[in-house]
Amino acid sequence: MTDYGFVEGKDFSPLSGKSRGGRPRIEYAMALDMAKEVSMIQRTPKGKQAASTLSRWRSELSKPNWS
Repeated sequence: MTDYGFVEGKDFSPLSGKSRGGRPRIEYAMALDMAKEVSMIQRTPKGKQAASTLSRWRSELSKPNWS
């Protein structure tokens, strides 16, 4: 992930995952912007769909909450 310029602790954080034998599994929590960029890097229909969904979520989160 750092190959793309993402910064651990800012853009993503590793989480411990349950191993199913073999190597330990590592899962990551990602910032919304990073998740969108990773989706766009994939250049697949699913990646494009994910990027669109993440853009919509970001738009909703940036709206003021007046209630």
